[in-house]
Amino acid sequence: MNRKSLLPNTAYGGAFGTYWGSFAVYCGFCSVFMLGNGFSNSEIGIMVALSSLFSALIQPVIANLADRSKRVTLLSLIQILSVVIIAFGALTFILTGRSLWMFLAYLMMYSIHASLQPLLNSVPMNLERRGIHVDYGICRGLGSLGYSIMSLVLAALVLRMSVRSLPIAGIVNVIIMILCLQYLSSSYNKAIPMGDPVPLGTGSLEEDSASVPEKKASSEITMKEFILRHKLFIFLCAGIPLLYYHHQVMNFFMLQVFMNVGGNSTDMGIFGSIMTVIELPPLLYSIEGTIRDEK
Repeated sequence: MNRKSLLPNTAYGGAFGTYWGSFAVYCGFCSVFMLGNGFSNSEIGIMVALSSLFSALIQPVIANLADRSKRVTLLSLIQILSVVIIAFGALTFILTGRSLWMFLAYLMMYSIHASLQPLLNSVPMNLERRGIHVDYGICRGLGSLGYSIMSLVLAALVLRMSVRSLPIAGIVNVIIMILCLQYLSSSYNKAIPMGDPVPLGTGSLEEDSASVPEKKASSEITMKEFILRHKLFIFLCAGIPLLYYHHQVMNFFMLQVFMNVGGNSTDMGIFGSIMTVIELPPLLYSIEGTIRDEK
């Protein structure tokens, strides 16, 4: 890996690592923070349900803005939303105890944070348009590593300090993520757009170039047409919420499971660290396969 590809990969890997590090704060240690501020399990469940619903509603809006906006790039949009997350994170640190404002601040913070995940996944395709190559497998592996390390750090922080240390840990992670994205954004803006290849036809170059917008316009389809063309994909999308139902329950209520058998937040943090390390072998295997293909 040469220097030109090393720096973008380091920045994207750092963004992934700190995103999932902050995910450990906002999701993995959600119950620790909310119970520490006097909220009940029922109230935590309502907050999780509402935040997940709100995140699902705003993701298409954010994705549409990222695709259509000419002023705001994808990387800039992620940075702007990250600043909003920091603002709500600061509110959860300033506010103390069980209150409606704390409930709403955490709800908004997690909703927007969850909405960043598909945007971060789209960054490599965005960078490719400017000739900047990043390895998604390696960087996603660093994301799992970031979650693993942060789980151990948070377990020690809560034990030695208090739940008030959690918002600070989340803010620090998001700030580092913004800095990593800023490097990618700067590289993206400096790079020359590669553009779409002009299809060659029987006419002149000018005629072929003039026909490109018409072809692009004709390639656009409605949502109904998309659903009819990709029925199997829609069926798959319908099944994903069933998978994430179990995933979200275990993520947000892991502390309650440990408390039921005599454990605490430290045990949960260690478990979360081990759990995410298990993700690394399949990611490394995919990286090894990519290297073999390139050879």
